[in-house]
Amino acid sequence: MITLTNVSKYYQNGKDSSVVLSDVSLEIPKNQRLGILADTRAGRSTVTRLLAGVEQPDEGVITRLGTTSWPLGFAGGFHADLTGEENVRMIAAVHNLEEDPMCLFCFEMSELGDTFYQPVRKYSSGMRAALAFVMSHGL
Repeated sequence: MITLTNVSKYYQNGKDSSVVLSDVSLEIPKNQRLGILADTRAGRSTVTRLLAGVEQPDEGVITRLGTTSWPLGFAGGFHADLTGEENVRMIAAVHNLEEDPMCLFCFEMSELGDTFYQPVRKYSSGMRAALAFVMSHGL
């Protein structure tokens, strides 16, 4: 279960601040899935990072009971200078999973071939999506 209690998130843009979330309270029950649909620049990526624990709220509390899986639509969360393999190892470590089996699974299922060992910045959007998809199923 993930619970958001009075969560707010904003970014400073010079003198101005951009509010992404303002005093949001929400409970996502265990074994439920959540889809986030919104216009461009509406804060989907920020909300995803908050739910995954990659980013912290400026106000409020996010409580995660259990584990969260790698967000499928979060291919933007890859570190561009790391290889696909290095990104998989990093995410496996975050989730306390054995890295070698996770890498083997992602290598085989993504069908990226030797590209798996190249920096993600060289990947096409389809390749990033493939890697994100198999990672979400491996977690």
